[in-house]
Amino acid sequence: MLAHRFAMESPFISAEMVEVTDFMELSDDFAVSGVPHTIINHGKREIIGAPAEPYLLEEIILALKS
Repeated sequence: MLAHRFAMESPFISAEMVEVTDFMELSDDFAVSGVPHTIINHGKREIIGAPAEPYLLEEIILALKS
């Protein structure tokens, strides 16, 4: 997953992967409706689907600004 690749490259980024069928309460908390579903900064931004690298980077930057 792209978020994990970003996390491997930067000490300022961390990534976790959760199986939504095993953690239904967590998936409900973040309103996960499909996978992959990337949550950035505890919900400041999110991406549903597999993003291209420039789009994920843009969303991370926007989350840091908000």
